[in-house]
Amino acid sequence: MIVVDANVVIAWLVEQEATQFARKAHRKDKNWILPHLWRAEFASALSGMVRDPMPGGPHLAWAQTQQVWKNALQLLPEKKTDFSVDQHQVAFFALSARF
Repeated sequence: MIVVDANVVIAWLVEQEATQFARKAHRKDKNWILPHLWRAEFASALSGMVRDPMPGGPHLAWAQTQQVWKNALQLLPEKKTDFSVDQHQVAFFALSARF
């Protein structure tokens, strides 16, 4: 099992500099777990690739983002998102690490 975030999913599905690393990770272990909010983060990243791509990053047409979205939902079904985090432990860690 590998816990990934929306950025890794974007790199896995949208050709860019980090794609080779995301695909290598997926070949190593296909059991990816994602935080519950991955869809919102993923949608935000896709919309950014349409309206204001990062320098050197991928620029997608609206139709391309719709296809990438559909692919992500098919490849990463709901059961892959039951990853929960104890917010109190996160806050305690952040405070103790002085973040």
